[in-house]
Amino acid sequence: LRDSEERFHRLSEATAEGVVIHDVIVDANQAMTRITGYAREELVGRSGFDLVLPESRQFLAQRLAQGAVGRVEIVAKRQDGSSFPAEIDSRTIGYRGGTARVWAVRDITDCKQAEAAMGKLSSAAEQTADSVVITDLAGVIEYANPAFERMTGYAPSEVAGRTMALLKSGRHDQAFYKGLWTTILGGEVFRGEFVNRKKSGELYHQEETISPVKDARGQITHFVSTGRDVTARRLGEEALAKLSRAVEQTADPVFMTDKNGLIEYVTN
Repeated sequence: LRDSEERFHRLSEATAEGVVIHDVIVDANQAMTRITGYAREELVGRSGFDLVLPESRQFLAQRLAQGAVGRVEIVAKRQDGSSFPAEIDSRTIGYRGGTARVWAVRDITDCKQAEAAMGKLSSAAEQTADSVVITDLAGVIEYANPAFERMTGYAPSEVAGRTMALLKSGRHDQAFYKGLWTTILGGEVFRGEFVNRKKSGELYHQEETISPVKDARGQITHFVSTGRDVTARRLGEEALAKLSRAVEQTADPVFMTDKNGLIEYVTN
């Protein structure tokens, strides 16, 4: 029995999660003291429910009364009275000739903050007027926002698992795409203009920025592509260029004035 308790103690001290044995706490590891701010001596003799905010106690008690085991999320409190979101993994074990409940407690504040930040980013991506596409390292589409559907005619469900090659129009040569991949696989941002093809077959001009996404080790894991349809602007520029060439080649003199009659342009 002593050997078994010693092994349990060594294992609990090696984990990053806080561990307490209760209903009345009889033992707690160092991680638990670090997470809650209580010294071990302050924890021993308390109820495990003393570490849970009142609004979470009833929920947790009901789950335990139902025999529920596994991970549940509650709001816990520290020695200084502050609270934090926690994940509790509750298990019943044999202990000193009877049974006891073991809680492994994990502070999930960072996870919740990351989820909130991700929620804001997701909301922004869903509402932006620019198309947003996220692909894996091989260029396989994992996410496309509503603006992408409005621009291309493809619903996000239609493009998931496919690559951006489905938009190719044939207007760009292999050297263009080789330069693109060389840039982004090298960790740099690619900016360029594409002539792509919609689901309907119609061609359109798109200004696009493709950015590598790196993990904590600096390894590229995904690419984020943002783009906007500039077809109207490009067609207007082409029409203006054609008109300019036509005006320059006419035999008649042509001049243009502003609204006040001041000459701004005149042919040679």
